[in-house]
Amino acid sequence: MPSSVLGRALLERRRSIVGWAAGAGAAAALSVAVYPTIRDNPAVRDLLDHLPAGLLRLLGISPDVVTRTPMGFLHAQLYGTIAPAIMCAFAIAFGSGATAAEEETGTADLLFAHPVSRTRVLLEQFCALALLTLAIAAAFAATIAAGSLAFGLGIPAKGIFGANFSLWLLGVFFGALAMALAAWRGRRGGAAAIATAIAIAMFFLNFFAPRIAALGGLDVLTAFFWYYRHAPILQGPNPGHLVLAGATAGLILVAARTFARKDLGAVRAGAARAGALDRMPGSIYGHALWRRRASFAWWAAGLCLLAALTAAFWPSLRSGPRQLEGVVKLVPREVLASFGISDPSVMLTAAGFLTGRLYGSLALVAMVAFGIATGAAEIAGEIRKGTMDLVLAAPVKRGALVAQRWAAMATLIGLLSLALAGTLAACNARFELDLGAGGLVAANVGLALVALLFGTLAMAVGSATGSVSAARGVPAAVAIGGFLCNALGATSPGLSALRTLSPLHWYLGDTPPLARGFGPGLALLAGGVLVLVVFAVAAFSRRDIASPGAGRG
Repeated sequence: MPSSVLGRALLERRRSIVGWAAGAGAAAALSVAVYPTIRDNPAVRDLLDHLPAGLLRLLGISPDVVTRTPMGFLHAQLYGTIAPAIMCAFAIAFGSGATAAEEETGTADLLFAHPVSRTRVLLEQFCALALLTLAIAAAFAATIAAGSLAFGLGIPAKGIFGANFSLWLLGVFFGALAMALAAWRGRRGGAAAIATAIAIAMFFLNFFAPRIAALGGLDVLTAFFWYYRHAPILQGPNPGHLVLAGATAGLILVAARTFARKDLGAVRAGAARAGALDRMPGSIYGHALWRRRASFAWWAAGLCLLAALTAAFWPSLRSGPRQLEGVVKLVPREVLASFGISDPSVMLTAAGFLTGRLYGSLALVAMVAFGIATGAAEIAGEIRKGTMDLVLAAPVKRGALVAQRWAAMATLIGLLSLALAGTLAACNARFELDLGAGGLVAANVGLALVALLFGTLAMAVGSATGSVSAARGVPAAVAIGGFLCNALGATSPGLSALRTLSPLHWYLGDTPPLARGFGPGLALLAGGVLVLVVFAVAAFSRRDIASPGAGRG
């Protein structure tokens, strides 16, 4: 084990960063592979020449970027949403636990018993964040460069560097924000949830500010404004990147000062936790819900905001049906099929639009991330902290412990899905989305089941191994693999059987549940959850909880 904080942080994440980098490479490879199909469509040039700038912006395409080029396509389709989502998810997860992990376990005083200052600890953690996010950016860059050579796209080196340098700066900014919040609150869950909510709010503020007079000029206050500014994939690095770098330095300064002044006494922290326990519900189920009440509120607020703002787009799109139909025709059927849309005409409805922008992408990623994070923390997290033996000292069987914590996770996921459904039900009436009640219920039940499946898988892996890294990494790898199976099966007739192996296909099917209602795939998701719960109970019942460090990983 390396003696430095930086070395330890890198070593602990050596396996998980491979999975994140592989996922980044896979997303970039799919984007590059799709472009030749669109490029060779003779209708593309004529249609894009006649689309109004407002409609292009609503579709996530900057009119300032030449979308007919591979650089413009990647700017809109990869670096517009997918790459920032991957990068920010990793950075926020790392930043929120950089110092809060030691505070939560009550081992911060042991760390600072060594001749190392708090400021140095935080700065070394930030260096680890910078190096790990650089690895993800490098995976994007290497894949784009290889794809450019393979498909003859001619993407310039300065564009590849500029886009991924901008992406890296965006990641370290939100990682530094999460570190500052964690230094202030001392809780990983709350810091991650607040940072995620801020990221979502910034994303949509950057979109809406130029279009709403009351918000005019506020987009410059968002990190995404400086990330997108001057289309780095076309222009390369630009002066706007100095703003991101400066803001990141400011956040690290705030984090360092906050952390340096904080009372980290383990005895006092333990007493505070004991006092809080006296106010908590007596059952394991109630305790698990109580511990996550604050972070859950932030997750719910972020998802509801995301849903409301996405639904608010639809009236503007609906006002130009012919142009929207033309855009849909440009998208290869195989690409739509990977998001559960085999009939392109569905994209001309609010159900198809919300599936593509919400239920099949952003909300799906957010819910799966919440499920994995919660499932990994419930068993493996307790083992890692060295407190599982204290939990088991209570008069409760291991099977009951797993079952009640799983029930708490299922309740939280269900409440998130219910909040999302309620928001869209209100938007359905406000914006005349024409969503049926059956489809709305089916889409949210399916979304909850997908999140619960991966959350239960995280809990099962944690029960079997006691490793937090494995409990997070295995479900993340399965999720990426499921996406690739669904996408490859949709794009290649010879690989169509792969789709049957994908939980995303069980959920989305060939027609989005928001349009079709309930389908047989939801029963497969429910069955998978049940099997994993049984496995988790059996694995944990046989596990030896040897020592506080036994589960560290």
